[in-house]
Amino acid sequence: MCFRVCLIFFLSMLSLETRASRSLVLDGPPVRVRLEISQKNIEIDGVGVQIQGETDFYQLVSIPHHQRLRIFRSKANDQNVWVVQREGQKEEKISQTYLSLRAIGLRSQGKALPEHLFLTPRGKTNFDVIGVVNLEDYVLGVVGSEMPTSWPEETLKAQAIAARSYVLAVMRERAREVFHVESSTLDQVFRPMAGNIGPGSPWLRVQKAVQETEGVVLLGSGRHVLKSYYHSDCGGKTSSPQSVWGSSGPRVAVLDSTCPQNPKAHWQLSVASAQLETQLRQYLKNPQLGPLVAMQTLRAGPQDRVEKVDFVWGSGEKTRIWAHQLRSLFGFEKMRSTFFEIQKKGAEYVFSGRGFGHGVGLCQWGARQMGKSGETYRQILRHYYPQSEIQIRSWPKLESQTAKL
Repeated sequence: MCFRVCLIFFLSMLSLETRASRSLVLDGPPVRVRLEISQKNIEIDGVGVQIQGETDFYQLVSIPHHQRLRIFRSKANDQNVWVVQREGQKEEKISQTYLSLRAIGLRSQGKALPEHLFLTPRGKTNFDVIGVVNLEDYVLGVVGSEMPTSWPEETLKAQAIAARSYVLAVMRERAREVFHVESSTLDQVFRPMAGNIGPGSPWLRVQKAVQETEGVVLLGSGRHVLKSYYHSDCGGKTSSPQSVWGSSGPRVAVLDSTCPQNPKAHWQLSVASAQLETQLRQYLKNPQLGPLVAMQTLRAGPQDRVEKVDFVWGSGEKTRIWAHQLRSLFGFEKMRSTFFEIQKKGAEYVFSGRGFGHGVGLCQWGARQMGKSGETYRQILRHYYPQSEIQIRSWPKLESQTAKL
């Protein structure tokens, strides 16, 4: 507990320093993004790399020119230490619990990284890599990763506002966590791009959409920033957090007739009966269930997504799991949504579905069609978040102005 509290305090101090250094830029609060999980080492290069521990302030390593580093954890004198290897120099052992790294043009194996990284131990020798990014740079990295840069400008703007609102809501929920968001579909896909956008780059369209909606967020109930979920393709009808995850709140569904234009609108997954039984027994942690006799889907209505699935076993026992848990079991890329039907064909179960994603909030393919039809980002957001309001916040003073969508 002490380690966690000290770590969050240290991150807070770094965040304050980051904002102070950018006081003339209205870029919002810093976001802590977990970029990598349980790494054994990291190889980076950049200009003027500096390393800070929790007790030494940028004094451990100082490199005034471009150089490559390899950092990993090892055991020395009965304690776990960080080992920094620099080209042509003797390796350096650092007895700090966690490290903060800063550099200009920081990269790892050719991939751009945020200019501020944080390394925190996971187990004895592994560690997580957390990037510290200002809010608007984070939104830029999300929009360009979550949506094709060639899509309509108003669609990109709607995506920017949804991404900004989502991360601010999650930051409030996870304020006491070491990181705020994952850089994957577990939260929002993120690739750092700020500072790497040159003339003619397709990311310039994304940058424009983010800049023109800077500080704009959605408000939900209780005047809090809305946790504005979104997904790739609703399959014709969106769903609510309640029906997908069992969350509290009203059931809000939106019809989208244009989604079948998505080339991946329809999908099919075939699973051998024996494989399905094995995976379910492992997931349910009950090897004594016997053969699987039948599956039954539960929906709010005949045209709705599957909410839960009942499995009937030869022993007479019945088990129930949420449909989104079944997606997790098979993989979200294979079982693309919970909008499916199940058929038993010989020794296989065949899942036939439509759409891609959980189906809650903004449908990206539907928003694309609305943008192509000339509708504004406000109209797109009003369509997918009908019970929300729009608010413009000015960073860092957080002054706000609220308006109806």
